[in-house]
Amino acid sequence: MGKELFVSHLLLSCLFVFCFKSDAFAGKGDDLTVPANRYLSSVVAVRAEGTGYYRGKASPIIVPKAGMWLSRRLVKAKAHKNGMGFIVDRSGVIATNAHTLAGLNQVSVILSDGRELAGKIRYTNTNEDFALIDIDSRDNFTPIGFGDSDLVRRGDRAFAVISREKKNEIEMAAAKGVVIGLKQAFVSNERKVKFNNLIKTNILLPYGSSGGPLVDKEGNLIGMNVAGDKTRKISYAIPSNRIKELYGSYLKENMPEGETQHNP
Repeated sequence: MGKELFVSHLLLSCLFVFCFKSDAFAGKGDDLTVPANRYLSSVVAVRAEGTGYYRGKASPIIVPKAGMWLSRRLVKAKAHKNGMGFIVDRSGVIATNAHTLAGLNQVSVILSDGRELAGKIRYTNTNEDFALIDIDSRDNFTPIGFGDSDLVRRGDRAFAVISREKKNEIEMAAAKGVVIGLKQAFVSNERKVKFNNLIKTNILLPYGSSGGPLVDKEGNLIGMNVAGDKTRKISYAIPSNRIKELYGSYLKENMPEGETQHNP
């Protein structure tokens, strides 16, 4: 197997480049073209933009009968976040993490073929860190294949698409690792969310990789990457069966009568 299985540099609008690299797949004795071909076409990059309020520099504030104390005032500013997601319906419904979209209202989705399409936030569940995005297109897309996360065991091989932003370029690579924990708990103080029953792997997630798929050696989805610990070089993923439950509940509660949509 060559050092690089698949490399694609694609120029998008405003010199925004979306690049897939699968050299991280390469390894002795590994036939990794099957998982790569099965799910890479269903993986997307998500870019959210908007204007929000952020804590600025500390400034002194006088409080009667309390003396002087420092407060970080709210500052209005433009911001953007990068994340990932995967297609769950042929109409172009994307599953991703809610924290990538938090506080932002403009969304674009970059497909594996290089097209950048406008997106619309359809649903967010901050308690589960789960969100759905609609792609503005009439094309038929390829949904990712769901695996049974209840069958995942410690020591199983796992693969994830990770991303890095370099100026106007997003570089994405398929990274391999091993499942090192099941039913794991993780507390995000920043998001004020406590997760339970997560899958833990030894795959390091760079910034912008949240929401991407964790798949097994057959290319079937076993989780959605949700958090990582750079110091310990580990990451956590929401099990695919939980993603299926959340999406199924959304469809049951929100689909108009007479309409149908793919349920993994």
